[in-house]
Amino acid sequence: MLIDAPHPTIPPPLHQEQVEIFWLKDFRAWAPDQPIQEVYEEWKEYIVSHDDYYEPTDPPHTTLNVLFHPDDTWTDGWRTEMEGTCHMVRYEHLYIGPQGVATHVHLDDKTRQWYALTETSVPHLTLAVARNHEAKDLGPMMKTAMGVTDWTPTTNVRVHTSPSTKIYRISTDAQSLRALARAEKVDVPRIPTTMRPVIRPEERPPDVQQMMSEDTKTSILAFPKPTVVREMLGFLGLTNYSRNYVPDFTERTTLLRAMVTEVGAKNLNTPLVWTTAGEKAFTDLKQALNQATALAAPRYDKPFHLDVHEKNGQVSAILYQVAPTGRHILHYHSAQLDTPERGMPQCARYMAAAAMALVKTESIRMHHPTVIHTTHGVKAAIEVSQFTVTNYLRQTRQDDLLMDPMISYSTEGVNTAEQLTKGNGGAPHNCSQHITEQLRARSDLRASPLKGKDVETWFTDGCCYKDPQGNNIASWAVVRQERNDDHRYDSRPEYATLRHGVLEDRPSAQKAELMAVIQALEMADKLRLNIYTDSNYVYEMAHLNATQAKVREWKTSTGLPVKHQALVQRLLCAIQLPQEVAILKCKGHSKETTSIARGNEAADEAAKLAGGYVQPTASMLTLMPKSSDTQEPSMHEMLADLKTMQSYASDYERNYWLDQGCTLDSIGVYRSKLGKPVLANKTAVMMVKAMHATTHQPTKTMAEMISKNWWFPEMNATIANLIAPCEVCQQMNIRPGFKVPLGRFPQPAQPFEELVIDFTDMGRDNRVGTTGHRYLLVIVDRFSHWGDGRAWIQAFEKATVEDSLCLGTVRAIITRATSASTTRTLCTRLIETTLRKEQFSERVAQMALLQYEGGDNKSDDEDCAVFKDSGLV
Repeated sequence: MLIDAPHPTIPPPLHQEQVEIFWLKDFRAWAPDQPIQEVYEEWKEYIVSHDDYYEPTDPPHTTLNVLFHPDDTWTDGWRTEMEGTCHMVRYEHLYIGPQGVATHVHLDDKTRQWYALTETSVPHLTLAVARNHEAKDLGPMMKTAMGVTDWTPTTNVRVHTSPSTKIYRISTDAQSLRALARAEKVDVPRIPTTMRPVIRPEERPPDVQQMMSEDTKTSILAFPKPTVVREMLGFLGLTNYSRNYVPDFTERTTLLRAMVTEVGAKNLNTPLVWTTAGEKAFTDLKQALNQATALAAPRYDKPFHLDVHEKNGQVSAILYQVAPTGRHILHYHSAQLDTPERGMPQCARYMAAAAMALVKTESIRMHHPTVIHTTHGVKAAIEVSQFTVTNYLRQTRQDDLLMDPMISYSTEGVNTAEQLTKGNGGAPHNCSQHITEQLRARSDLRASPLKGKDVETWFTDGCCYKDPQGNNIASWAVVRQERNDDHRYDSRPEYATLRHGVLEDRPSAQKAELMAVIQALEMADKLRLNIYTDSNYVYEMAHLNATQAKVREWKTSTGLPVKHQALVQRLLCAIQLPQEVAILKCKGHSKETTSIARGNEAADEAAKLAGGYVQPTASMLTLMPKSSDTQEPSMHEMLADLKTMQSYASDYERNYWLDQGCTLDSIGVYRSKLGKPVLANKTAVMMVKAMHATTHQPTKTMAEMISKNWWFPEMNATIANLIAPCEVCQQMNIRPGFKVPLGRFPQPAQPFEELVIDFTDMGRDNRVGTTGHRYLLVIVDRFSHWGDGRAWIQAFEKATVEDSLCLGTVRAIITRATSASTTRTLCTRLIETTLRKEQFSERVAQMALLQYEGGDNKSDDEDCAVFKDSGLV
């Protein structure tokens, strides 16, 4: 990167790396030649018409070389031959571009040998810089200008333009522009100099407005060394209020917070245990806050820049804007990632840190364009499917933040957050590839089958059950799929048990499945192997969770130890033994006839046999009680009883079984499509009632239990109807709540039974009618959809009421119903005004209003008679 804006007057901090810049400066015009600055002033009015420019803050100079790392050979040669010497240079043309204004500098033969920036720039002298650009942008612009071939004349004979690059050239061929320049070497900090600890008042830019108050600094400096938890919490609370003024506040307070955690945050009066490192952290934090950087106010006409760095779960971010005087810091952010995020790969942790920094700085950015400087391919990593390494909700929120159209990413420039935390973000890389490599227990671990004649196919499974005494018995087995003499797998291969065993220490199903895979890996040293398991726990542990648990130091997201830690560590070691391995997930207890399903079934049988598991026979519902000395029925007797039970079904019921795909086997038993015996309706009712009386399980659970061995039509509906009257379930079980149906207005039976009246305000610019009335009264009959409308000056006007309604409308209003979305006063005034217009007596009008308002008139027979004689009803 070319640096053209050093700041030699401010000494850099001692801990920062130095950048050595070699340049020519102090340009003095060679008499009687005209100085280049005078030429610039002559054309300044024309120049500023193209863009808004500002003059660079550094003295005129031409950069010859920049060393980011020490080079003793170059530096010694410069010191011997060039340092302090004067050289003749010549200027040629002024170039005006989107980045600024500069002139091309012709060097003498000796100086040209020391110019080392030929790849990105040409010798030039910066005269002005455009807004939203920096002096370093002029080098590439001049490099482009030197290669332009499409110079086109303009109306001014001395000005040419390039349509392809939008650069203008002011010719200086008729002028002699020479100058003497002195060779110098300057050192500037690697970090931009605007990141100095303190900004003096006289150097403060005009838009800086936020600084720590002197009272706050005094309070922090005067705070005594805490001796108990209460005092330490008070100090951390005081400093936390000013955390956005110093970088990496979280890391600075890590030791102090650890002291509180060690004795317990709730033990307020417990003494603290101080160490040398803790005392140093306490002192350094005070000094950092005392030298806190002043923060600038945001300018929303410029883009925001965000530098983010993550190291060991610690997030550091700097929000700033680029100004002519350098970077203006707006906010320092530091925090710690959540426990699930700290267990993710490095690239995934960085993206979580970037999302957190965007959230914390949103109150300043206000959804304005923001550039994140990073070496990570954020968008490319998000778009690949294997990047989802956390739960769906967390991942979705993070992706929405990072893929915001107002957020862009740049791999250019220096990440200041990395420099302040002494980190190293590395070079630009493929994040999706890094994540995949870091997630896997070994780089070539596959989730798809290996191919080849030398590939072995093994199946693993575990079994766990309770013995008659109630103790858990867990066993495991490894089964190999045999091949024929041609080293090929037959369509119906045989399976041989390689190894099996029983767990002694705290047996469980997960441990059995895990042990089976570990044993297979340990036996497969130097083999190419496909391992099938029906355990989702083992599959995810091998491909993802084991490495994450190792990164989290064998802690879960809640801080508890990882289950089966010893076996998981053994799995990570064993998975390195085979020459090539693929751990695959297969469906357990499948009824398919594929070789994989049969292999899984063989492993399941071998594991059960190793643990002494005996498959219980399907329980038959006995219709008659048997004596205690009766022997267990044979299979023939059980099937005979089943035939007898099915014989109680009616012909209609048996025909319905056949319609549902049931078949009659060779011994006369009806079976379903899956081969399960069919229960007659009466038997099914007895079985459901007997099972529900002891378990009170819901419909779905009972259906799953029965369907393992039996089938009968409409199983779910039958079970639901039988258990619905159960009082125990109604009181204890969770039941669906009553849903209130949507309300509706009944449809009227005849015209003018119900009217809907409403006002519409057309607005000032949409007046209706010839008189320009603003309001529109609309009356609609709900039965016939007849409607009428009148323009009104005001929301309520007597004259409009008189012109809008007829006697028939009034009759409908009085006798039926009227709906108005404004106020009750409207309907009342409509009735009152129209009745008087039709010259009804006052007594009739009062009766009509009373009926509309819901009054009780039935007690007065005389009034009712008058009201009926009026013809309104």
